[in-house]
Amino acid sequence: MLDLWQGSDPAAGNYRDPRGLRRSSLLGWWWGLFLTSRIFTITPVGVVASIPAAILAIVAVRTITDRQEAARVAPSRRLAGWYLDPTARFDHRYWDGYAWTDHASRNGEALVDPLV
Repeated sequence: MLDLWQGSDPAAGNYRDPRGLRRSSLLGWWWGLFLTSRIFTITPVGVVASIPAAILAIVAVRTITDRQEAARVAPSRRLAGWYLDPTARFDHRYWDGYAWTDHASRNGEALVDPLV
């Protein structure tokens, strides 16, 4: 869940070091309540902890979905550079800051592949 949270941050752009990305207290509370409900499964504590854990799981999934949508809608925040080829035909493809270009590479060799 933390990987999904950090990877869906629309403000992160192409930042790749996860130690510098923000964490979520929502996920911390969910994880704590989830573990409590699993450890004390058949006790009243476990039953009571499972209800807010389920609610927080729903909120977390909806929030992550919203963050992913916001990151998808604003791709221009990604800095220009070489990234994994979204068409999966080559190793990398060049993003100019606004759109994918015809420049691709495979095994370090620069190629031109017109996007259709």
